[in-house]
This record gives sequence, C-alpha cells and structure tokens, in this order.
Amino acid sequence: MTLLVLLCSPLIAGFFGDNRLPSLLMLASSTFFITALGQQVRMTAEKALEFRLVVLTEVVSAALGFAAAVTAAYAGWGVYSLIWGPS
Repeated sequence: MTLLVLLCSPLIAGFFGDNRLPSLLMLASSTFFITALGQQVRMTAEKALEFRLVVLTEVVSAALGFAAAVTAAYAGWGVYSLIWGPS
C-alpha cells in the first residue's frame, strides 16, 4: 500500500488540483509500513497471551501519537500535525 500511494500521489494531486498533496501523501503513506511492523509485534504478544504488553503498547502508542500531533500543531506545522499523530 505504501508503494502504491507513493506512485499514485502525483495523480491524486493532479485530480484534486493541489500541488501540496504529493508530499503529504508520501509522508502519510509511511504509516502503512509502520502500522504493519507494529501489528507483527502485537500478534506475537497476543499469541504468547501477554495481553498486558498489548494493552501497554496500545496506551503508550496512543499517548505518544496524541502528544506528537498536539506538539506539531502547537509548533505551527499545520496539516503535517495530522500526519504525525497516527504515525
């Protein structure tokens, strides 16, 4: 998915007529890869029945994502702060 979005980002930007979209889409597409790596760790922990680790990982991930988004928004990064939150 990451590669597909990377390759299609100029076409998507052309469709919407916004020249700022390619860089945003390229950065946002990295979340597919990062999420896939996180899912591997989560599935391994779930198979080992270590749910405490799963919950701790989810809570820390959500808190860090929120903190990153708020910090980026406060620093004036605009729409890029929306990308940093879920990453």
